[in-house]
Amino acid sequence: MSMEECCEGGCCGGDGGGCCEDSDIECDSRLRAGILSGISGIILGIGWWVYIGEVADTDDGWSKDAAAYSWVPALIGTIAFVMLNAFRFDVLVNSEELDDPSASCKARVWMLVTLLMFAGSFAGGIIFYVKNYTGEEHSDRDKGAGVSVLVNSILILISGVVMRVGTATMESS
Repeated sequence: MSMEECCEGGCCGGDGGGCCEDSDIECDSRLRAGILSGISGIILGIGWWVYIGEVADTDDGWSKDAAAYSWVPALIGTIAFVMLNAFRFDVLVNSEELDDPSASCKARVWMLVTLLMFAGSFAGGIIFYVKNYTGEEHSDRDKGAGVSVLVNSILILISGVVMRVGTATMESS
């Protein structure tokens, strides 16, 4: 009996006919992963929605012109989000099961690049806001468009962490 059938019907009675005692734990992990993945997607979507809404709604001409490149931190963060969830974390420390003996090293480099991209996205949002929207010379600009770049980067980072927590429970089971 497959784990999907065990999850749908519960454990198979007292005779243990094909379902292990831990099937309830695995079913809970699948449910938790599904819920956290959904929440993560909603947070990611809210981040992009805040950014697009604020930039599209602004009357400030400079912010409209800056929209041509202000999406870059969020795009880098979204790529890092996908990269964070594209590999199994257990390969970071244990690659003996795989055919490639250097898989652990490759996974560490992948993780380092992912974290650097998240840091760059977050730093890019901060730099964009501070450089272009703070200070006396920028007091005439719509601050909402600048804040939305920063909020978008923060929400993408949070969604990546939530998604990783959700999918990590599936890897361990």
